[in-house]
Amino acid sequence: MRIRDSGITDVNPANFGGTFSFFGVTGAPALDANNQPIPGETTNISSLEQYRRTLIGAPGGGASQFSLNAGNPIAKINLADIGLYATDDWRVLPNFTISMGLRYEAETHVHDLTDFGPRIALAWSPKTKNGATPKIVIRAGAGLMYQRPGTGFFLQAAHFNGINQQQFIINDPTFFPSAPPLASLEAGQQPITTWHFDAGAHVPTGLASVLTLERQLPAKTTVSANWVHFHGTHFITTLNVNTPLPGTYNPADPLSGVRPYGSAAGNIFDYEPVGIVNQDQMWVEVNSKPNSRVSITASYQASWSSDDFTQGPVSNPYDIRQDYGRSPWNRRNNFTLLGTITGPYKIQWSPFLIAASGAPYDLTIGTDLSMGRPSRMRARRSLPISHARAWSSRASAHSIPIRCPARRSCRAIT
Repeated sequence: MRIRDSGITDVNPANFGGTFSFFGVTGAPALDANNQPIPGETTNISSLEQYRRTLIGAPGGGASQFSLNAGNPIAKINLADIGLYATDDWRVLPNFTISMGLRYEAETHVHDLTDFGPRIALAWSPKTKNGATPKIVIRAGAGLMYQRPGTGFFLQAAHFNGINQQQFIINDPTFFPSAPPLASLEAGQQPITTWHFDAGAHVPTGLASVLTLERQLPAKTTVSANWVHFHGTHFITTLNVNTPLPGTYNPADPLSGVRPYGSAAGNIFDYEPVGIVNQDQMWVEVNSKPNSRVSITASYQASWSSDDFTQGPVSNPYDIRQDYGRSPWNRRNNFTLLGTITGPYKIQWSPFLIAASGAPYDLTIGTDLSMGRPSRMRARRSLPISHARAWSSRASAHSIPIRCPARRSCRAIT
């Protein structure tokens, strides 16, 4: 049994002086060597080039966004949770064992009281003669598991609840480099950005299944083959619930769109448990210790993982399944070799090798198609389009520039 209570006081003075952001520009005027526009030519420029043009007053310059936090930088939360666990092993036969368990979890900030997690595991080995130690063991198991939300969600919601702190976001500001006083933003009735966590949400839930085969080989060597399947639901992702309704927003006009709660309500970012993940892993491991001087371990792992929530803000808040694709950590092939070799005069060598295939990456386009993204994103910025299979044809048809920046993983490309 576990009972835990914690109180957190967090001070977040960040961005109280304001921040100008530069995201790069799609379709900016092309410049000649004298920084003069070339008639009829456009180009895509990076954030650094956008900043340079801003400093010299060249076309295509200007900050992409200005954000400012104001109010009380202190937020306090109290969180209590409980975890109960019971387990039992039943040796049905000398070579067959069943293990069963049940776990229950609950916490104060999530009013979900149905988090029961049963688990079961089986272990079997072929019968041997004369009581010899079995050389083969097969294990299988499955369990329902829950992931408690981190305190960061609750602190963000406490900081930016619209009362404790206010977050102002202005796209395409015209006042760079001088930040406007807070009074002018409030007097101008600039919409604030608020964050929420739904206390009635379901916590992230996962069903894991495992199958393992272990075999002893000659020369003090063992080999094991393992397979794990994981299906997760209710993973927390960020949705702007005040995103303009589909079909009402024109990317060429940042002020367009019909918002469900009205434009005056600003962006309302809600932590919602709607993400899913599907993962399969298979690995083979060999351990060998032929003598007291040599010990070697080698393993190969193949991984398949897809989800729709790990790339940060979703592309379409009204249909996050469009972002379903390869997970950013999903390196398909992984190999590890390590060991210890002791030579004369007790000199020791420790070989160590890691090899892995490349990580997936995201395609991006230069338009925010929903105007529902957090402050670090904006309309002209290249945003991740994880459902690139669907978008690649549209981009070609509508001449939308596509690029793959190294800073983001492109999950949809295989």
